[in-house]
Formats: sequence, C-alpha cells, structure tokens
Amino acid sequence: MLSLGQKLQISLILYYEYVNKKLTQRDFEDFKKSIEDLITIQGE
Repeated sequence: MLSLGQKLQISLILYYEYVNKKLTQRDFEDFKKSIEDLITIQGE
C-alpha cells in the first residue's frame, strides 16, 4: 500500500507529464478519478 506522500509524489509526476502534453485529457481524467477514489478510501 502506498503512503499518502507517495501518492502525492505520483500525482505531481503525472500532473507534470500532463502539463507537458505527454498525457491526454482522458488519461488525466482517469487519473484524477483514481486519486479521488484513493483519498475517499483513505478517509474511511
């Protein structure tokens, strides 16, 4: 299981790739949803 810090690092890397147009909008939306799900699970 990833720690919250690791999840944030991954999200920053993916966001950086998105900004540099390496990810498509769809990839980014899927990723955003998975992060929101992780945060929800973390909060339970």
